[in-house]
Amino acid sequence: MSLNVRQRRFAVLYARLGHVTKAAEEAGYSKKSAHAQGYALLEKPEIIACVDAELEKFRKAQLRIIVRHTETAIMRLVREVTEGKPGSMAAVQAANSILDRAGIPVQTRQEISGPEGGPVGLGIVVLPAKYKTADEWVEAQQTKEISPKGTE
Repeated sequence: MSLNVRQRRFAVLYARLGHVTKAAEEAGYSKKSAHAQGYALLEKPEIIACVDAELEKFRKAQLRIIVRHTETAIMRLVREVTEGKPGSMAAVQAANSILDRAGIPVQTRQEISGPEGGPVGLGIVVLPAKYKTADEWVEAQQTKEISPKGTE
């Protein structure tokens, strides 16, 4: 069974709002029956599948935004550290904390000796070594949730 326009609209709105009654009302169900209609719709496998698909689209979009902004922030931090700006190490520590809270794996390293024995600078690697690009990491995160445990 395919969804009608109102059911599809409910699924999309429910995925965005997370509130059954509001989603049902905005989808066109009467205020009087919106609560009951919404919960009845959520018992239909087709509605659940549509909601899940919408949530996945939203999650992917959010992940892309996080990765894009992370890359920009990392480049700025690297530039500040290599230019020796005051407070740059505190900024790196703050960035590491933010990335950690966002669930983005971070590894930092500092080379001890450069060509003349001095420090070379700070390199920041946001992704584990097995990923060459941010897109590879995003793809791995997306498939991780659907792959059976222990197969990664």
